[in-house]
Amino acid sequence: MNMEASMNSPSKSITVVVVILAACMALFTVSLFMTDFFRLKTLIYTPNVYMTEEILVEQMGLTKGKNLVFLMSEHSLEQQLVTHPFIEKAEVSKIFPSGIELTLTYRTPFLSIYNSGFYILLDESLRVLGVDEAPPEAVGVSGFRFKEFKIGEKIKVENQSILERTVDLVFLMKKSHLTFTNMIEYEDGSVLIQTEDGIKGSFGEVENVERRFNNFVVIYENLKENGTTTGLIDVSTEGLPTFKPFDQ
Repeated sequence: MNMEASMNSPSKSITVVVVILAACMALFTVSLFMTDFFRLKTLIYTPNVYMTEEILVEQMGLTKGKNLVFLMSEHSLEQQLVTHPFIEKAEVSKIFPSGIELTLTYRTPFLSIYNSGFYILLDESLRVLGVDEAPPEAVGVSGFRFKEFKIGEKIKVENQSILERTVDLVFLMKKSHLTFTNMIEYEDGSVLIQTEDGIKGSFGEVENVERRFNNFVVIYENLKENGTTTGLIDVSTEGLPTFKPFDQ
């Protein structure tokens, strides 16, 4: 009798283990599909003035309280995020049981064009990142009439090549030891910049921009040494640069 009981004992133990495993699987399945335990509740992300939690959730095609974190593909979410114009790089990590963390690298507005109550935000390739009602920190450009724009695509304006060369001018301004106002004007066929202390520069159609900018800097420094703080440095042609005081 004891031998028979001993032989049946492993079989009973296996049965108990199977029952326990089945119960655990059932509990896990209920937790997974029938409760909100694994459903997305928390989103941690790199902050940005132009980005909100709602935008990010929609960009990933998710709905808080509905999608299961357990079943999400990090790679797929990353691919969806980088299709947003403002997001250059994205890394997604799951935070079990109900959260995800986004490590994001953003594109920043490089130029802005004001139009009828809002600002069109452009990166250095002139791709439209978005629009905003508030003035951005980006350099403002006025005087260019745009033909059309679509978020995520390169803006199209009249005198496109001049605007593209103006981007090169802005790079030079940012690298320079001089300080400039945050506004560039395109007026009467010439791109105009201005230093913070009041001296303007006329760059024409911004051809040979590096040479013209260097000429501007040399003349500016000579004027500063002589105490001149206002006037127009004209480097708009291939001829010799000129200077005109504002009172003449």
